[in-house]
Amino acid sequence: DFHLGIIGGCSSHQRYTPLSALYHRQLAELLAADPGVRLRPHVVRAFNRRYVDRLDLLLAGPPVDAVMVHVRMLVVHRARLLVGRFENGTRRQRFHPALFRRGHSMSSATPVPGDSTATTELQRQSDAYGGVKGEDTQNMPPPGRRIAGYRLRNLNYLLGALAGLDRWAVEQEMLAMDMVVRACRDRGVPLIVLGPTPAAYSYWSQRVIRRTNAAIRRRLTGTGVPFALIDRVRDADGHPLTLADGVHLSPAGHRYVAERLYEAGMRELAGRAGLRGR
Repeated sequence: DFHLGIIGGCSSHQRYTPLSALYHRQLAELLAADPGVRLRPHVVRAFNRRYVDRLDLLLAGPPVDAVMVHVRMLVVHRARLLVGRFENGTRRQRFHPALFRRGHSMSSATPVPGDSTATTELQRQSDAYGGVKGEDTQNMPPPGRRIAGYRLRNLNYLLGALAGLDRWAVEQEMLAMDMVVRACRDRGVPLIVLGPTPAAYSYWSQRVIRRTNAAIRRRLTGTGVPFALIDRVRDADGHPLTLADGVHLSPAGHRYVAERLYEAGMRELAGRAGLRGR
């Protein structure tokens, strides 16, 4: 058995997706064929807590052979000029706090650092970012008003990029990733990093993903920490990696993630665990 701790988001238990299609189930098939081990995933919840806090929650449970940290696409939400906040049940827009003060909170990927009101409302409505309960919005194009044919949400990302919030958002995420890399090293736990899955609903959102991938590559190359990057929005056969909302993984996307993880180093991690168990 290969016990893998997963620190990620909704893709490990995505609503309206068959269990057999989830990426860790497809990864299990690859590992069963070679090196011939049985994958035992351990998913840690507490989705809005820091990576290192979730690591400690994970390690407090049954022993794991390795940990996978998914740098989620929520880094995109940190790059907007205007962010939403729920006040008295009404969603209001405000300028991103980092527009005026560029300090880093060292937290994991939440939409807005310190915005507990928005986080509480998001948790109330959704299942770990898996879609609003009782409503399949994953196969619906993202809503939004348009001006002269241009979607306002995309304009929000464009203005955020012009203000440098995309660079701030990526650095924020890299600092959080650095912390969990050090924590795993200190605790003697092998780590593999999965880069963000696509934010395919606009050029500017996907631009943040590309910049995050580039930062992960710079940060981890030569460190001995394997990483898998999802650097495209379609697989080799042209199938989209996301559903109609441009966020949640399609079955082809889950397969693509499984293959990238397998090729990036999961096979070797599982093989070493299998040898220890014999």
